[in-house]
Amino acid sequence: MHALLDTLLTDAGATTLLVTHDLEEALKLADRVLLADGRLLEDLRVPLPHPWRRTDVEDLRARLEEQLHGCS
Repeated sequence: MHALLDTLLTDAGATTLLVTHDLEEALKLADRVLLADGRLLEDLRVPLPHPWRRTDVEDLRARLEEQLHGCS
């Protein structure tokens, strides 16, 4: 499903807003991730080529998880 959505988003060539609770999904599909918890916590550009490998996102995911746990 992610591969199909990635293809559709790339082919559309338009700005698209996706809302998800899955950090890995956000990092996989987006060029930019906004992390919010009642307010904007992080505005992260995803500097990864598409498609990426799972190991490519470990540092970015850790950064986002730190923001989420820090706001609890």
